[in-house]
Amino acid sequence: DWTNVVTAGSNETENKTDNESVEVLEPKFEIKKITLTPTVSVGEQVTFEIVVTNTGVIDLNNVVVEEFEYNGLVFDHAFGLGHWSESAVGGKHKWTYNNGFSIGQAHGFFVVFNTTEAGNFTNVVVGSADKTENKTANNTVEVIEPKFEVDKISLTPTVSVGEQVTFEIVVTNTGDIDLKNVFVEESSYDGLVFNHSFGSGHWSESVVGGKHKWTYNNILSAGEAH
Repeated sequence: DWTNVVTAGSNETENKTDNESVEVLEPKFEIKKITLTPTVSVGEQVTFEIVVTNTGVIDLNNVVVEEFEYNGLVFDHAFGLGHWSESAVGGKHKWTYNNGFSIGQAHGFFVVFNTTEAGNFTNVVVGSADKTENKTANNTVEVIEPKFEVDKISLTPTVSVGEQVTFEIVVTNTGDIDLKNVFVEESSYDGLVFNHSFGSGHWSESVVGGKHKWTYNNILSAGEAH
């Protein structure tokens, strides 16, 4: 609160004073960026939630959020916008809140990015409103490249014509993230005639285009071999 004091007087009178106070309110807000998908595989999408909160004691006007930096990520789309309108300014995506932003209110939306390479990538946004300083928020996502090895081991390296040969096939998850939809397919076996497989466990067998194929029906966790 600030008080303004004035003094008035003349030659024939005593001086007199008067004052009046005015309350000056400072607009305030917070902006948060929350990673909803902290770890993904290369090629999967990542999703962030952006939330703006009016933490002051006065309504806010012209609240804007802008994507400032997202190196290593490719913007795809936003959703859950509600009263936020989207635009692109100078190649940067921008969202403006179209209603009044009342005291204590929080409003947000979601942004989705594509991933094309492995690494740790930070997404930075900048928030602004009338009569306030800009504020930034960021969060990081880890993009992991799935890896695996497949080994085919000959258990009968030398046999006579007419005898059967046996191979063991082992798939190992050598990466840091679980694998889904793992399959093995017999690609070529010239000079040999497929007979049967055994010890399949969680592997299911099928024939696709004349080729034998086995699909692992569970998740192949990091470090596991089957």
